[in-house]
Amino acid sequence: MDDIINSNLYSQPVHFFSEIGEFQGGQDFQIDKDRFIGGGGENPEPVHPPEEGFTNRISENSFQEVKSRTEKSARIAFDLSGQNGEPTRKAREEEIRALDDQGVTLDARGYDVFQFRQRYIDPSGKIIVEDCVGFTKVTPEGEVDYLRLADGRAAFINASLYNSRLESQDSASIGKIESIIPRIDGEGRYKGVVRLIEERAGQTQGAEKDATQEKEKKIKSFKTAKGSIYVYDEEGKTTRFKTVEGAQYDRQDLTVFVDLNPDQEQEFLRAYHHPTEDDKDSKVYVLERQQDDSPKILRDIVEVSDTDRVYLGLVKDGKLKVVKASIKPIIGYNTFDTRQFIGDDGKTYTERHLGNKVSEIEYEN
Repeated sequence: MDDIINSNLYSQPVHFFSEIGEFQGGQDFQIDKDRFIGGGGENPEPVHPPEEGFTNRISENSFQEVKSRTEKSARIAFDLSGQNGEPTRKAREEEIRALDDQGVTLDARGYDVFQFRQRYIDPSGKIIVEDCVGFTKVTPEGEVDYLRLADGRAAFINASLYNSRLESQDSASIGKIESIIPRIDGEGRYKGVVRLIEERAGQTQGAEKDATQEKEKKIKSFKTAKGSIYVYDEEGKTTRFKTVEGAQYDRQDLTVFVDLNPDQEQEFLRAYHHPTEDDKDSKVYVLERQQDDSPKILRDIVEVSDTDRVYLGLVKDGKLKVVKASIKPIIGYNTFDTRQFIGDDGKTYTERHLGNKVSEIEYEN
């Protein structure tokens, strides 16, 4: 199969953004159009999102606006990460800082950060999935409340933009830090910034903030629930030591992490073990969503260009299902690793392995 999967694979009824188990236990909201700040949104009702997030059914025009906004948000976050080169990172930062006088201020001190998922569905069934962050605190009455905008709506921010926020050049106060996050409209254009005030490091900022800081540390190794230990090398590739066998396996070219339930685990395992005749044509790939929405097959960590657009995909009966993937280990997520090698017959083969859930992560000192 070519490195670009034929786009017909994910036309109706399965779209590239569709996730396995997409509508199991979800909570639906009917909204006329999306309303966002900083690339995130404000939910129409002040209800705490369930773990699986919200499902928003929107019009075709609103869907295209969400698509433009989330794609622009991903490009900005990728540029700010420096993976596209220092000149691009610097230019993007200067571009955002030039908007600093067009801001909405949110004071998140005293609030905990939480992350959740928004799903947007157009009338034809196509789906866009967006990770967002919000801010909550417990009131004196014991109720959970959001950080809100001036008009009372709860404020949600695109997670990629939140994680790549820039510290304001005026942020010099002891005890607080002020960041700026670009606001993106439905045409993918800037519409100012969010000025976000948070506690400085060392003060309470919530579990999600602490988790974000942990992710930024260099990871040395991780362990799975069954005791296997994966060690990273300087190239970001892993080697697995299977404790129960006392055996070390070959270095893997690419390792990703996915949040799967037991049924999804079995579906992916069948797709590459082919235990029955019905499974023989199934395939599993690590994919990256391209700007034209086509999924590109990834075979090596060096081929990843945007870490926010990586998925684990399953192709069966000409249809593609995907699950969002992380290139960094997350406690409770399954591992999936793959490598290519030359067999004794001189042919190139691909090894795939869906592992147990991550139980521990060790960072460099």
